[in-house]
Amino acid sequence: MATATNHLSSSSSSTYTSSKFSNLSDLLQKYYTIIESLKQNHESEVQVLNKRIKSLEFENQHLRSLQEQHPHSIFDINYVSFEASTISQLQSELEQARKQINTLQNSLDQQYSECEEVRTKYNLQRLMNENHFDQQNPNSDSDSNKVKELELKLKHITDQINQFDQCNYESEEQIRLLKQLISNNEQDQTKTIAQSLTVKQSDLVQQTNIVENLLNKQHDKILHKIEELLNQNPQQNSQTTTKNKKIKKKRL
Repeated sequence: MATATNHLSSSSSSTYTSSKFSNLSDLLQKYYTIIESLKQNHESEVQVLNKRIKSLEFENQHLRSLQEQHPHSIFDINYVSFEASTISQLQSELEQARKQINTLQNSLDQQYSECEEVRTKYNLQRLMNENHFDQQNPNSDSDSNKVKELELKLKHITDQINQFDQCNYESEEQIRLLKQLISNNEQDQTKTIAQSLTVKQSDLVQQTNIVENLLNKQHDKILHKIEELLNQNPQQNSQTTTKNKKIKKKRL
């Protein structure tokens, strides 16, 4: 009878121990699955962030290349390049503008001379009319028409002079603005490129900090899970060992 009782006790203890080991194995398998999932997610996030970092580095390299090619500016639409072809084109346009101004000046001088000549003739004719009014009376209508014609010519020449003055002013203003743009361009563009590179560098630093923070968080999570597993396993192993000792004592 005692032998049968011991046999039943041993059988039930073995079943209980087997069940405990099975539960522990399932629990460990569950935690291993969670850790594996976290590891895969972590690797995926790291790959995405690495791609982003490479993209930012490539963009930064591209900007530096542009800065080396055009050290004064990258983004300013008013930028005037100091390349030989651009300078040659600007000099050609300035020379063409000067030739046009000289042509207009010569035309103005010629028209002014003609105007002075007409004015002199007109004054002379008027004096003659005043001195010989009685003799010139029959031709008064003809003289009046000539005077009107001369006045129209004088008005036309005056309008052309005013128009030339306006064109000359606009040309000089354009030349002044162009020279001012060229003289101020270097300082403005240096400031613009410095600000742009500062923004890009700040963006790269910010992205790098985000990556480091995510890596640290994932690393802490994994260490915490492993620490929990290590803390749980000794407790369950000690409980199993204690029950096995009690069973052996009963058998004795």
